[in-house]
Amino acid sequence: DGVGSEKYKAALEYGKACVLPSWVIDSAERGVALPLHKYKVTGASTSSPLAEHRLPDMSLNFSRITNLRPPMNFVDESRAADVTTLSGRFKLSQETRKGDISVDKEILEAYEKFDLNKIKKAGPIFDGLCIWLVGLEGICRERATACVSRCGGVRYDCPHERVTHVVAGTKIAGTAALAALPNVPVLTAMWLLACVDAGRALDEAEYVMNIKMATPKKSKKVPIEPASPMSKRNLQTPEPVRDDPVPEITDDMVDEPTEEIEQIFSGLKIEVQGLEEEAISELGAEISAAGGLLVARGGGGQGTYRLVPLDWECEDQGVEYVTVFWIKDCLSQQELLPLQYYHRPVTVPESDGEPLNGVVACLSTYSGIERAFLDELAKLLGATTQLRFCRRNTANAQASTHLICPTPSGDKYLGALKWGLPAVTAEWLLACLEKGKRVSEKPYLIGDTKDGDDMSPASRYIAMARQGLLGGDSQETPKRPNDSLDLDKQGIHFNENCESL
Repeated sequence: DGVGSEKYKAALEYGKACVLPSWVIDSAERGVALPLHKYKVTGASTSSPLAEHRLPDMSLNFSRITNLRPPMNFVDESRAADVTTLSGRFKLSQETRKGDISVDKEILEAYEKFDLNKIKKAGPIFDGLCIWLVGLEGICRERATACVSRCGGVRYDCPHERVTHVVAGTKIAGTAALAALPNVPVLTAMWLLACVDAGRALDEAEYVMNIKMATPKKSKKVPIEPASPMSKRNLQTPEPVRDDPVPEITDDMVDEPTEEIEQIFSGLKIEVQGLEEEAISELGAEISAAGGLLVARGGGGQGTYRLVPLDWECEDQGVEYVTVFWIKDCLSQQELLPLQYYHRPVTVPESDGEPLNGVVACLSTYSGIERAFLDELAKLLGATTQLRFCRRNTANAQASTHLICPTPSGDKYLGALKWGLPAVTAEWLLACLEKGKRVSEKPYLIGDTKDGDDMSPASRYIAMARQGLLGGDSQETPKRPNDSLDLDKQGIHFNENCESL
């Protein structure tokens, strides 16, 4: 409209730069906002000089708006929203704390009476679980933290995508946790104690907290006031001065999990030999966090520990050879443990074949690091291990040949007794390791189970068929052929239904 237009005068009045249209075109071509000095519109004949050259206004005309600070005739809706949000968060926090007075009396009494020695016996039952503790205070939180950390779990103090379980002390805290992580089960605090008592991670269904996700209330729309005449007069409101963003107010301002690690390896140098670089890197970080240090062979001195693979021949004297099972057990129990048989490496004698080839074993009652060691030892000797104890082949498991358990108890032991399969202790595996061959199960049997030598001809024939030792492709219980044993004449009848435990 020219330098004499009202817009141009208003721009000069409020210190706004006036540029030529070519500034927009050139900036678009360059892809960046170019400097303004080459494109400024100057008008010497105007009655209002530029803002930067204007002398200070010494008149007493209070209707004029000063240029020394931004005008206050605007509403910063974004800052108003921030204040509203902040006040809402404070209100929610106050309501939560007002209702969340204390933990349930039953939970409090259970945690006060809880024996911490049970944690050591339970072992790493929470291995692989990430547990968020919420709504627990005082002794309840202290002992719940000990249960999670010392049983192999990772404790979280805030919602995180890795969280697998939420343990809440109150329903209000559980409701808030459910809103933050709707796909994660929210359990009562009694679940932790029950798992430690049972020595395993129990099913969550019985301990799910009976809560529902709160439905947010619809906020009333605030009517927008019409613009004032003063705002109409301003052609372009200046940008408000922004303060730093208001941080979110939460109870826990921790983004990463905190896990209490005692310095159990403080000042200890552990030599390493025969392990892969990836394993050394992972174990080195864990040992370093616990105060220890991994060094090369010969760097620890006399009487030191040497970390080696499970199948390893120990040559040097004056060195305690250990495996990763000892490291994991110490970290799990948070103390420097004395060496057990399942902490040491083993040496498999050289033989023509694998000593336990064809054995399908199932471990029962053994738990924690000891169970993991026995499972790896059985595989090292050529056996197949599985969780299910099966009478016959199934789609997901093979017919079992041995049950390995320390005591004659449990459903799997009763199954071995009923199906005529041997149940032996872990000493049988160690004897097979020492001799380098499959030894007789008879000295290691528990309860009333029998080995292959004590079986009747019919039972032995069926057991051999299940193990695939008769030359057939199938390991199912064989049908009675004309030239096989006549089981009916011996009065023996078998249930043809597939059974597994």
